[in-house]
Amino acid sequence: MVLAHQADPAAAAHDFQYMLGPCLLVAPVYQAGATAWPVYLPKGHAWVDFWTGAAHEGGRTVEVAAPLDRIPLLVRSGCLLELVPEDVETLLPASAELAPGVKPLGPERVLQVWGHAADVDHALENPDLRAKVSHLETGDSILEVELHGAAPYALELQIMHADVSDVTVDSSTQGKVRARCARVAAADDYLGRPHTSCQLPEEPGNLLVQWKRRPGGGEAGA
Repeated sequence: MVLAHQADPAAAAHDFQYMLGPCLLVAPVYQAGATAWPVYLPKGHAWVDFWTGAAHEGGRTVEVAAPLDRIPLLVRSGCLLELVPEDVETLLPASAELAPGVKPLGPERVLQVWGHAADVDHALENPDLRAKVSHLETGDSILEVELHGAAPYALELQIMHADVSDVTVDSSTQGKVRARCARVAAADDYLGRPHTSCQLPEEPGNLLVQWKRRPGGGEAGA
């Protein structure tokens, strides 16, 4: 915490919390029988509860639910996370050595957008993909995706704990079209998190995705 948030002197006092990359704040529970846990949120950022979607301002300590089956986990608002689909069982590519029925790592990826922090830009990059999300004061968000690999990615955009509208995709081959999106209820998500899911075009090149949050469709307030 002290290395990741050097501008916040209070962060140094929280030895057991840590940042997992630039976006994930993890707060291990180390007292037996605890069902709730105090978490210090570094100042200068807003934070979103990974499990509930509750939004919190930084620079204070909040108490979050800590049942036995989940660790307190918060995401810096405005962040973009890249994941593999939930049914992937190994990070190895397809090969004859894999056991039959094991789902290997393929071209599918999930891009998750967490929160809407105006004037916050967040980018991620790997050898095949670069993505950047920008959030505007108007409530609009823009996701820019550059695909560098030879094979096209199959991308799913998940806008977490949010209800959105007017999702459009501008691609190099199809032009500007309305994205295929669906609202996923908490009961239908494997970790119980409601979100808007959009399938993006499977093609090489660049994509520009834009959406607007519905009134009242953001994270729950703290």
